[in-house]
Amino acid sequence: MRRTIPFLWQGCLMFLLFRTELVKQLRRLRTWVALAFVIAIPIIITVALKVSPPDAGPGRGGGDRADSLFRLATQSGLLIPAAALRVMSEFFLVVIICMFADDAIASEAGWGNLRFLLTRPISRARLLTAKLSVAAIYGLVATSRIVTPGLLAGGFAFAFRPLTLPMLG
Repeated sequence: MRRTIPFLWQGCLMFLLFRTELVKQLRRLRTWVALAFVIAIPIIITVALKVSPPDAGPGRGGGDRADSLFRLATQSGLLIPAAALRVMSEFFLVVIICMFADDAIASEAGWGNLRFLLTRPISRARLLTAKLSVAAIYGLVATSRIVTPGLLAGGFAFAFRPLTLPMLG
């Protein structure tokens, strides 16, 4: 019985630390700006594809795979999230997730709270685990914020028609 009490207490501390980090990250202006940027990109891509759809007429060449994804995205709104994820995953999404992870430690050091955090009865590894877990959760939230507006904007602009995929060969 004695061994379970400290284990439960550490789990409670870990949960409290995780919850605190989640709320701290949510209250930062940087988080809201990043999430607004992530929501805007699929909408911008949808408007760009609606205004000027890519064409692969004769003599234009096949283009690369990203170009063919954008051509297919104009057929059905279901592929707009895939096109947006393709654009975002090369650079912007990586930067946003790194920003969430970096902000977890750097802001504490900048505000002078890091030395007080390290005096808590929780190990540094658990502290870092909680902070990086929160960064991973916000990374998943950012990814879902690419897919959801992409589906809505794609459905509005191109409708949810059945996909007709070209033969792969």
